[in-house]
Amino acid sequence: MVEETFGAPIANIWGTSEAGPMATGCWRGAGTHLCDDLVIIEPVDEAGRPVPPGTTSDKVYVTAISNPTLPLIRFELTDRITVLDQQCPCGSAHRLIADIEGRLDDVFAYGDGVLVHPHVFRSVLGCAPGVVEYQVQQTARGADVLALGALDDCAATARRLEGELARLGVSAPCVTVRVVPSLERQATGKMRRFIPLA
Repeated sequence: MVEETFGAPIANIWGTSEAGPMATGCWRGAGTHLCDDLVIIEPVDEAGRPVPPGTTSDKVYVTAISNPTLPLIRFELTDRITVLDQQCPCGSAHRLIADIEGRLDDVFAYGDGVLVHPHVFRSVLGCAPGVVEYQVQQTARGADVLALGALDDCAATARRLEGELARLGVSAPCVTVRVVPSLERQATGKMRRFIPLA
């Protein structure tokens, strides 16, 4: 609808707070171009061995060559990519990848093989008026959501999240939403937004 309404093409962009822009979409063909001039991206398997084009990686190692202030060398991200063994119709020399499967360590796994991606929570919490920041901690049958801000109806937000989990197949989901004065941060200052069960 956006493309039709505004006459502007839409493309994906893959970036991180640690390394900046990693890949940008192309309007001439399917796939996304790696920013090989800014970062070195190594797709690897679970053991850290390189994977060939056409094989989906378990994670990637990123070396940020454009940031002399905070050099990152082979920084591990759990994003999964598939390098395509083809050239883009646009003629770019940058490597082409398929859609990114982002941060799979944030996926919640429930009984009966039900996997819930963080976007399920983001789509509800991102639309909740008054929520400034949040953290979602997985529970056996749902989640405990800690929210910063002024959320007027925690129970209604919890019911919406329970509805989404039930739609995906979580049996009798139970979600709690609480407004808290602060959220715990890691030593780096970053906050882990989604915390799966161990």
